Amino acid sequence: EVAGLSLSTGGGDAVMDVENAYVVFTAYSSNKNTNQSNGSMTLNFTNSIVESNYKFEIGQTKAGYDAEKAPEINLNVTDSVFTLKNFFVNNHAKGTVAIDNSDFTATAFGNVGTFSAVNGSVVNFSLVNNALNDWVGKGGLNAGTMTVDASTLNIANKGATLEFYNVGEITLANGAVFTLDRLVNAQANNLTGSGNINTTFADMTGNITISGDSQLTVSTLFTNDGTITVDAGSTITAAAITNNGTITINAKGYTGDTIKVIDLSQDTKLTGVKLTNASNKYYLTYGEDGDVILNKSPEYIYVSSDYNSSTEGYGYDKFSNYDSAVAFANVII
Repeated sequence: EVAGLSLSTGGGDAVMDVENAYVVFTAYSSNKNTNQSNGSMTLNFTNSIVESNYKFEIGQTKAGYDAEKAPEINLNVTDSVFTLKNFFVNNHAKGTVAIDNSDFTATAFGNVGTFSAVNGSVVNFSLVNNALNDWVGKGGLNAGTMTVDASTLNIANKGATLEFYNVGEITLANGAVFTLDRLVNAQANNLTGSGNINTTFADMTGNITISGDSQLTVSTLFTNDGTITVDAGSTITAAAITNNGTITINAKGYTGDTIKVIDLSQDTKLTGVKLTNASNKYYLTYGEDGDVILNKSPEYIYVSSDYNSSTEGYGYDKFSNYDSAVAFANVII
């Protein structure tokens, strides 16, 4: 058992290695970030089980100290199970959290530094109705860099109106899965009633990149005021998307068949989606419920067997152009 954890460095590199261990924190754990000599502090948990009922924080630089001279803080969790029944916060711009082939669970997640989950990791966070260092207030926040690579990130909602705000960078890659209830990919200076997000992170805009057969699923509310780029092999699933920003489907290198890239369950129209890096064989269409589909143009236009024109025979592309084929054909395959 560890009665909390407080680390400091005098400008050098402080390292704590924990291997093949069972660790229980019995108090709040944090760092003070008052050192002005740079340096670093690193916590490595490998092949271990870590549990705590208390908050675990990579803390922000204390008032009156230069954040640029604060030490780097690194938390590395590898081949381990890390379970916090309380807040987990990376509230330091020079804080780095790396989850590698591990299970990581906590409530009220916030990140302003660097956070990554790789190599089959499973990360579970919850949004709770509680202020988090005065800059989340209504749920959770990413104002740094988050990467989910070949791993799963779930953010459960413990309150009906809680939201996860992104004003930083989120990257989903190589079959990553990111599931949550309410997502706001935001422009920070447009937010109101959201703690100090709109002032502390003014002028920051959320950016989400999805590639490599990855999936983003938002079950209730999805607002995009920032930028979203999704490749043709990946999927966005949502009830509806309020799009005031930019959504781009990047079809670079895609040679497959027609595919649904954005799947919406409500009868809402999604507009403003752009297609880039597509060959002339591909184009976008919108379903009645707002779905966005990347279509592959057929090489031939076929008409049904009951089309009786003497000049346009069944099974051949004899129309002068695509529009006339669509206008007169009974079936297009």
